[in-house]
Amino acid sequence: MPLDPQRQSALLQAKARALVRDQFGEADRVASTFPGGASLIEAGTGWVLVEESAVRSLGAVISWAKHNQLDDTHLLAEDGSEVLARRAQQFTRPPHIWCVDGRRLCPAQPAAPPVDVPLPPSMQQLAELLREADLEVVLEHGVLTGEVRGLEVARAVEDADGGVHLEVGVGRFDREAGAILHADLPRIDALRAAAELVRRHRQAGSSDHPISRLAPERWLRSVIIEQPGLVGAAELEAVATTLTRRNLREPHPAAAVGTTGGGERVIVLCSVGVDLDLVPAAADVRAARDPRARLVLALPERDMHPALLALAAELKDPPQLVGLDASWRD
Repeated sequence: MPLDPQRQSALLQAKARALVRDQFGEADRVASTFPGGASLIEAGTGWVLVEESAVRSLGAVISWAKHNQLDDTHLLAEDGSEVLARRAQQFTRPPHIWCVDGRRLCPAQPAAPPVDVPLPPSMQQLAELLREADLEVVLEHGVLTGEVRGLEVARAVEDADGGVHLEVGVGRFDREAGAILHADLPRIDALRAAAELVRRHRQAGSSDHPISRLAPERWLRSVIIEQPGLVGAAELEAVATTLTRRNLREPHPAAAVGTTGGGERVIVLCSVGVDLDLVPAAADVRAARDPRARLVLALPERDMHPALLALAAELKDPPQLVGLDASWRD
């Protein structure tokens, strides 16, 4: 039986106090609030123990430190500390990143950035089939998908015997159902049928349908790839960020790379809603792909929150922020 939120918060606060006391000594530290974790403040120094989605917490921790006017900040995490340490390097005043190892705190060492996985020859024919069905072909972290306005409708899946085939549908359960419903259709017809269904509901003015609410940041990326001039680019293509998406419902910035008309390299990160992970994620993608590229954060104008703007200004090489109207969706 899960703990009630108050009990869980009290346990996290006690854990944070014990970890900080053992590493930094006894002191009169004041408890503060932090979603998904616990925090302490003492004389201009703050500590945050993050347990929920720790690897995506860097932006929120830096914003918390700014809000509390802290001079020094320590981020404590059991999972993802190496990625956090890598991302923190991109900021002018980064928090100290600590790995929680039982009752001990160890300085986290920055992880190496992930390496792009090229499309294997076994999937070339499937990629052509996706293009034939007029789908957006996307390869991220070695996973080949076909999308309609940023929403996955097909995925290349490995067979038990080592071969690959396409499964049609939005998400794993829909793909499994699609395998039954479209069993009698040629694969290209099943792809086109699924694409048409999504296309019908994923258009401006259809915000009431669930399909229109999934992965909105990828929808925005699809719009910008079609109209790269919106962010000052001449051409763009979809690429992976440095973290894998967990599911279709959680926010996860969508990345694209390309060039301007003058040949300058540009990296674009798209987001919808106020997602404080956008800034660390974007800086991490630029550092991994081309540290000299121009970095653009693209999001709806209404999501240009002051906390996001302040966080972007904390980067060593601040990005350009482009606010877009919501006509592509609303």
